[in-house]
Amino acid sequence: MLILSVGGTPARAGAGEQYERPAARRTGVAVAVTAPTGHDRAMTDADDQHLRIDQSSTRSLLPFLVAAGVLVLVVVGIVVAALVSPVEKNVTDSDRLALASRKFLQSRSATGTLDDRVVCSGFDEQRSPLAPAKAGDGTAFDFVKLADPTLNGDKATAQVTFKTGDRESTSTWHFTHSGSLWLVCDS
Repeated sequence: MLILSVGGTPARAGAGEQYERPAARRTGVAVAVTAPTGHDRAMTDADDQHLRIDQSSTRSLLPFLVAAGVLVLVVVGIVVAALVSPVEKNVTDSDRLALASRKFLQSRSATGTLDDRVVCSGFDEQRSPLAPAKAGDGTAFDFVKLADPTLNGDKATAQVTFKTGDRESTSTWHFTHSGSLWLVCDS
């Protein structure tokens, strides 16, 4: 039940009924209010009704199985791609020559002695690419860049720039491919 006072005139309307003020009929202004039903008021424990959910139909696992299958295919695809094209195979010969140059310079900077693992067999220290910079006297060498690599089978040449103190030097270095590595040669 709704008790409504509009313009000083109290009016009553039952649940779901609409009330229209009599004075509004005379003025042409309609005021209509619908009285609240049981659904509009606050719910109490007594109003709580238990809903039965029909679970007699069987549910399908198909969507979950399809999703799991797609996931497995994606993972297998990633693994196969990694095996077919490993990262180390994406390294160019220019990158490998730069690595050989860098290792040679680090070896000469650290110890001043010749490391046989970074040079080809028969390497002559007098014809070393570092000979003008006087390798072996404790001088530190830093690799700067490798440019214009030319490969011819197991032999290669490139312009290697390295830094000694504040001075940069560029010269033609010779390399030989041995096993899976490029090694620095004297000529």
